[in-house]
Amino acid sequence: SQKQDSFQINFECAEVAIYLIEGELTINAQSAELHHLYIARHGETVKFGSAPGTRFIVVGGTPLPEKRHMWWNFVSSDPSKIREAAEKWKAQAFPPVPGDNEFIPLPDDSYLRL
Repeated sequence: SQKQDSFQINFECAEVAIYLIEGELTINAQSAELHHLYIARHGETVKFGSAPGTRFIVVGGTPLPEKRHMWWNFVSSDPSKIREAAEKWKAQAFPPVPGDNEFIPLPDDSYLRL
């Protein structure tokens, strides 16, 4: 077992998320899973433990004033932009991701009801 660094952060902002990129991380003594998003509550003090070489990010801040709409991989304050992006995705009109040749189709057409 490698030596872990430990530290804590008190999150005063309203919305905070923690995302483990690589390595070993504990959040409040619980092992974090790679590529999972963990949410911290406003005012919560989070205790971290990390092995050497661990990389993770913390994002957060004040909530945006507009309501957000989310469908599949699309997020916008304007539902018409989600419908437009879904149609563009369906038509494979987005530029390809370098090195990724797989196309993942939309899960369904529920975006039409946004």
